[in-house]
Amino acid sequence: MPYLWIEEKMEGVPALRDDGICDISLELKWRFYEKEKFSLALKPGITFPTGDDEKGMGAGKLTGSLFLIATSEVAPCTFHLNLGYAGNENTLGEREDMWHLSLAGEMGIMEKVKIVANIGAERNPDRESDTHPAFILGGIVCSVSENLDVDFGAKAGLNKPETDWTILAGMAVRF
Repeated sequence: MPYLWIEEKMEGVPALRDDGICDISLELKWRFYEKEKFSLALKPGITFPTGDDEKGMGAGKLTGSLFLIATSEVAPCTFHLNLGYAGNENTLGEREDMWHLSLAGEMGIMEKVKIVANIGAERNPDRESDTHPAFILGGIVCSVSENLDVDFGAKAGLNKPETDWTILAGMAVRF
């Protein structure tokens, strides 16, 4: 359940503070090709308009996405190249065709614990800007069981259009 806290400052003084539930996404990943230490996967997703679009917590409309993920194992690390498209149907006047590109890596540090990193960019939803938000992310993934991972991390913006800081938590269920 995504929850957002926003604090914008102007000249060091808080100008806006708000929080609330954001749009909820459901994604499934299908690994359709595997050979030795390389695989390809498709990850379709759907985002439900559960956030308040008037407060900037959601798009206000149902949207979909599709990602292609290429994975390569180069001991002791695993690398993932993510290429994606997302429809950005919205009530905010934003761009509706979005792209995503990122490169991620992971490395086991204990039997059930991995450190992860990701760097990437996405198309700016602001129709007036050609500067696309870029980010870097780092975190830790703990395998609670064979089919359940929980993760925690932090994401930082690398340029002005990207959010300065984001704290992340999530889980992945395999079946």
